[in-house]
Amino acid sequence: MRQAFLNSGTNICTGSFELYIGERRGEQVYLAKSLELEMLESPNCCSEPTAKLERSQCQQLIDSLWNAGYRPSNGVASTGQIEATNKHLNDMRKIVSIKLKCDLG
Repeated sequence: MRQAFLNSGTNICTGSFELYIGERRGEQVYLAKSLELEMLESPNCCSEPTAKLERSQCQQLIDSLWNAGYRPSNGVASTGQIEATNKHLNDMRKIVSIKLKCDLG
């Protein structure tokens, strides 16, 4: 049985993000080698992509990047971050309500 895998993380010695793509075939493990650039015959011609990932592998990659501390550049917050912010705001409302002795609704 073949089972593709994607593993990654930050190397604590170099600080670089390392990505491993491979496949398990029974007891054997196959690992993709380093990428090699190849000049195209024509700048307008299409070639095979460097890699094709299944949806589950894409999710593994995104999760690995997130766990290594990488975040989207556009600043989109995760559901967990939004929930934590909302909890904090509710706590602040309670404090203000008690200090001002009023109902903030």
